[in-house]
Amino acid sequence: MHGGEKTAAQAAQLLSEAIQLSDIRAPGSTPFRLNARLVGTEDKDHPIEATYSLEWQSPTSWRDELSATNYEEVRVARGDHLFISRKPSNPIAALFHLRRLIEFPVRPDLSAIMRVEKLSEKRSHGNLQRIVEVSAYDRFSIRVFLGESLPTISRIENNGVLYPGYPFNNFGSSLDYQDYQEFHGRQFPHKLIQRNSGRASGEVEILEVTDAPPQATSFDPPPDARWTRWCAHPTPAHPILNRDPVLLTPPPLFRSGALQIYGIIGTDGLWHNLTVLKSEGEAIDSYFLKSFAGTKYSPATCDGTPVETEEIRDF
Repeated sequence: MHGGEKTAAQAAQLLSEAIQLSDIRAPGSTPFRLNARLVGTEDKDHPIEATYSLEWQSPTSWRDELSATNYEEVRVARGDHLFISRKPSNPIAALFHLRRLIEFPVRPDLSAIMRVEKLSEKRSHGNLQRIVEVSAYDRFSIRVFLGESLPTISRIENNGVLYPGYPFNNFGSSLDYQDYQEFHGRQFPHKLIQRNSGRASGEVEILEVTDAPPQATSFDPPPDARWTRWCAHPTPAHPILNRDPVLLTPPPLFRSGALQIYGIIGTDGLWHNLTVLKSEGEAIDSYFLKSFAGTKYSPATCDGTPVETEEIRDF
């Protein structure tokens, strides 16, 4: 482990403190309502806007709504069941990714393939900057930037690739967390900015976080909702034998960023319900769908029990 055991242990402890400080959804937290505005700018000629609302009672009892032009999504958590209703049935990739931003804080410590490496400190413009470095397979890294007075997460940078042979170079993304405000002893960011390869691709503005009265009964799911096993912080799925669909060399004329595929990694470790959300033509779509279908995963788990996970892959 780079940086020595002591340095790695200090980094892991500081990252844990940062997560706890920002986690307004931790067990025993005050019930709350949250309203937000989401703007997806990945396609600069056709930005997409949406509103988001969440009523949270506990980690296993909440209801959220995502609404945009010609799109509605409702999710309800009841115990170990997550109910999902979408109209139309396929998610919108930009909004799918932005909604996940609100599920703050990010938990790289939960992944079976990630390891906390070291903590570095330096002064920039008179301020102390603390950086926790996390890696996977020695070729993918996450850098978590923390504030000086409080260990709030100001920025997360992802660099490199998880799997060897990835056909595109210089891949990098970042998340900025700004305008922290106190809520019952915790700090929560009210502006979140997502960038891919240095270009802004989305923004979330938290409009309000307020107390919600405790509820005696669970939230009712929509009548057309499907359900899946769920928990608040699953151990993420990861490919077996270090193999992923993006390993393979893409067909000629494939344009990076032009293809989006939605699917569910099932409890059997295989992809299900594969759907092309953004097409690059029949030949290339078919190529990637076949690559996905042939990939085996170790499924996500909740306390050791396999669960399904939804994913959208952008190529």
